[in-house]
Amino acid sequence: MTIQWIKVIGLFLCCLSNVTITAQSSTCDCTTDINFLHEKIKQMPVYKMNKKEYTASYQKVLTALPTVQTNYECFSLMNRMLHPLNDNHAKIYGVLDSTEAVATNLLEKPMSELESLRESLATKPLKDKEGIYYGREGLEIAVYREKDADAYRAIILKTDASIWQVGELIYRFLPYGNDYLLGFGAKYSNKRLISFNERISQGRFLTLGWKKDKAMLNFSKSPYPDTSFYRLELTDEISYLKVGSFNSFYPKLAEAEAFYKTLENSLTKKHLILDLRDNPGGGARNSNILLKILKKYLKKNSVYVLTNHTMASNAEHFTMKITKLSDRCVTFGDRTNGTAAFEIKNSIFNLPCEKYIAVLTSKKHKKYLPIESQGITPLVYLDYERSWIEQVQEYIAKGF
Repeated sequence: MTIQWIKVIGLFLCCLSNVTITAQSSTCDCTTDINFLHEKIKQMPVYKMNKKEYTASYQKVLTALPTVQTNYECFSLMNRMLHPLNDNHAKIYGVLDSTEAVATNLLEKPMSELESLRESLATKPLKDKEGIYYGREGLEIAVYREKDADAYRAIILKTDASIWQVGELIYRFLPYGNDYLLGFGAKYSNKRLISFNERISQGRFLTLGWKKDKAMLNFSKSPYPDTSFYRLELTDEISYLKVGSFNSFYPKLAEAEAFYKTLENSLTKKHLILDLRDNPGGGARNSNILLKILKKYLKKNSVYVLTNHTMASNAEHFTMKITKLSDRCVTFGDRTNGTAAFEIKNSIFNLPCEKYIAVLTSKKHKKYLPIESQGITPLVYLDYERSWIEQVQEYIAKGF
């Protein structure tokens, strides 16, 4: 399974030698990591904005600390610390150990009585978050609401992966603003502890790709996943551009600059479909180049921006900017990720016991606060079951 944000964070993990690492003490435990994380959180801009909610959650974490016995339990508490901050850039990840012991580690003791769970979930309607979902080939998952808690659990019912057991917990999901979920647990491919933003829509997990019906189609994803930049002339009047990243560092920035160079004075058709699906963001040093080109284009022509759940951060900034330039620029697709108001800048830390990485934020963008945990709602929602590009073409043909 592909998780867009994990790819982004992977860029940081490749540079861990440059990250501040606190020396591990001989008595290092979860309390040490929690205390360190708490002090770092208090330095975040978002802390003052949500101090009351965070403090209440932190007190519950302190109460639960004495009972922690596993790495996952500690990881779970850290996610609960971040949850009330309403800062979707902030995440906790496990440090991937290459030893087989980590790869086969259990999050929790596997559940028994799975048949009764399967029966209770089998008839859940499509719109209900609870139910039985199918992932990659051979993976079947039960998703159900926790008793006496506003949270969901995902349990493996069937798997071909040797590092997983039937009945084992893979993720938990904590709801927050506008039907979003904070997911945390272990990556399916290697059991590394991860956290990510999720949303379930019409029987589909929009980040993980799980779905209630194996035959379900999902055209919310880009049809060109293997390239960040792509151009296609659809008709005599419609051009198509995919921009899958606003990464502002070389060599990716150089690739973007070269692509944008080809657009100068060559966008001559009346209509342009700009596909930003799965664009995790980056920086204005990249996106502003494209914005300048399209600002000129919009004086006489129309732009149709495709958005989806895995589009976030600077891609959301860009969308807000370009739609304000002209009434000729409209959005189609699905609601965006709602990860826009805060910035990761010199705020990635190994925690003292060197088992976890905290990706925190150190800068606030006030003008994007309204879409944090809310996302950007498209002017026109599109059908998951049909090509989004073709649907936009149909709107253009109708004179939209």
